[in-house]
Amino acid sequence: IIEEEQRKLQEKRKAEALAAAKKAKQTNKPIEKSQDVILSGKFSDNIGKLPWPVDNGVVTQTFGEHPHPLFPNIKTVNNGIDISTTKGSVTTAIYDGEISKIIVLPGANTAVLVRHGNYISVYSNLVDVLVKTGQKIKTKQIIGTIFTDLETGKTTMNLQIWKETTKLDPLKCLSK
Repeated sequence: IIEEEQRKLQEKRKAEALAAAKKAKQTNKPIEKSQDVILSGKFSDNIGKLPWPVDNGVVTQTFGEHPHPLFPNIKTVNNGIDISTTKGSVTTAIYDGEISKIIVLPGANTAVLVRHGNYISVYSNLVDVLVKTGQKIKTKQIIGTIFTDLETGKTTMNLQIWKETTKLDPLKCLSK
């Protein structure tokens, strides 16, 4: 009985995620957020002013090296920031660009790489990606739905920003 209930719950959650993705796909255009900023020029001219990739959320892990939560002698490295948000949330482009790659990452679902000249933004842990490789996108255009873990109920994405091969701290790039 418990297995059947868990299966039904998983199916319900999957249906909800698909419905949210379909709704987002029907309106895949730049979305207006409460903290709009005016961007101009090149990507580098907008460092510190870029919009957040989610409407609301909390940074749950920052950029850089961190102690492992269970093993104090081990360090983990985050090449970006983790943002926790609400179930069904979508992620949007932080700046105009072109989809350079869409890849499936074991344990991190799908990642979308957007090229902005010599900068790249990476959006990881997505499902129901709404863009295609080679597609030009605009700031705030929906990229995809953020995965919700069915066991924990957590909805978390990872955002990375690179200048060529140099990792940048997204918190220093996004608007305050």
